[in-house]
Amino acid sequence: MIILVNSNFAIVATSLRSQRETLSSRNVRQVSQRTQVIQQNVLFVKQYNFTTHSFNCMKNIKFDLRFLMFMDSAKKYKIVYAEDSKYIANVVKRNLLNAGFEVYYSENGQGVFELVKRIKPDLVLLDNLMPIKDGFSLLSELKSDEETKNIPIIFFTMEADKSHIIQSIGSGAADYIVKDSRTIGDLIPRIQKLLKKIEEKNKN
Repeated sequence: MIILVNSNFAIVATSLRSQRETLSSRNVRQVSQRTQVIQQNVLFVKQYNFTTHSFNCMKNIKFDLRFLMFMDSAKKYKIVYAEDSKYIANVVKRNLLNAGFEVYYSENGQGVFELVKRIKPDLVLLDNLMPIKDGFSLLSELKSDEETKNIPIIFFTMEADKSHIIQSIGSGAADYIVKDSRTIGDLIPRIQKLLKKIEEKNKN
């Protein structure tokens, strides 16, 4: 009887140790993935700052002048923007403001759905890899709601996996841009092009 109890105890102990190791391994992977994202964000900002000495020097930021002429001067296009990296957010927000957009910013996915319903923006710009609620969850949430399902959503994210890109476009994202020091210059023109296309479609 004692041997049986000891045996059961050993089995339980082994099971608990195995669970701890599994959880520990999972936590390490999550921390590792998050660290990798942070390192990529830092590299992105360093590369961008290297190619652009000043935010006032717009040589590397391509604006579509036809869009600026097209924009109704009485209207400011509203964009809800979610990004957990302060550094990247500052770059993107400044470029959006310089291009004439009204920007509503969230530093993570929490509260973005409510913000979109309240602001009713012309476009939503999302990072995918965010704490609390990721961009893909927000995409699903926004596309499932009658009030927000027709608002165009663009991903601007470090997530470069092709299957995720295909899944995002298939789930209703209007565009998907992988973040790097080169695509920062393409972001504004692609937003402008999309809004112009939607505006023209609504007129017809």
